[in-house]
Amino acid sequence: MGSMMRATKKDCVAVKVWVFIAVLLFPPQAFSAGDCPLRKFRSQGRAYLVGAYKSSFPDFGNLRVSEGQLSMPGVATVARMSMNGSVIVDINNHRAFGTYKPPFYSSDYLEFAGGVGYSTGPVRLELERFRSVFETKGGVGSVNKDDACNIALVRAKAIMPGNYAVVENRKIDVSSIALNLCYEQIQIGAALGYMCVGISGNMLNLLNAGDVTHGYQGKIGVGIPMAQGVTLFVGTYYHMLHNSHFRSAALAVPERFDVAPKPVAAEANMRIAHFGGELGARYMF
Repeated sequence: MGSMMRATKKDCVAVKVWVFIAVLLFPPQAFSAGDCPLRKFRSQGRAYLVGAYKSSFPDFGNLRVSEGQLSMPGVATVARMSMNGSVIVDINNHRAFGTYKPPFYSSDYLEFAGGVGYSTGPVRLELERFRSVFETKGGVGSVNKDDACNIALVRAKAIMPGNYAVVENRKIDVSSIALNLCYEQIQIGAALGYMCVGISGNMLNLLNAGDVTHGYQGKIGVGIPMAQGVTLFVGTYYHMLHNSHFRSAALAVPERFDVAPKPVAAEANMRIAHFGGELGARYMF
């Protein structure tokens, strides 16, 4: 019940934020029927292609991972440990693991996004395809990358031969298709301000396992008509996945594991979102 109330409050705050942005960006004058050359230029419905370069910066919650699919009472993940920085990576050696180091991730500075859309007056409907990959850079206080990439899930407070399994956390890969509804009306000099809200379908790769979830996206920016049918645009966006609980993450079981039941899979909890900028062009037919 508590988690549902927190989720409801979070959704209400998000709605208020988007309404506030809409009021700031599109005052009542933007809906008037006054003459505007740019508005006349875009008055008829037209299909278009869009391409853009996007930068992505992670906005992740803490990764909480534990052994899943356990049905035996009293059997659970008690401790998590990271690989020590001064050892050769060997998951079969329990002495290779030490204090847990929460992972942090690199940004994805350059990805290409493409899509198609249809524009009628100030309203655009757009189908967009994009991808962001965030590699694990290390852990808090880590010596090298492998410290945070290998996480031991231990069934006791102390790690011993045969009482732990390992998950590999190399990267977080989000491949998305988003349907955006955009409003582009307010004139700013030679440019037009726009705002988009959208819903996305996402293929997520986390802990070497794939998962499918939907998400939400918001974008604001400006477009500058350059030639007949060609518009350059620059903007910013925020994209968040709806699901934060992921099952069936891949587990690596050391050779000497001897505690029943044998590990089957891991499950993880993590809020996954990213934001960034985009620079691109639209070509109307």
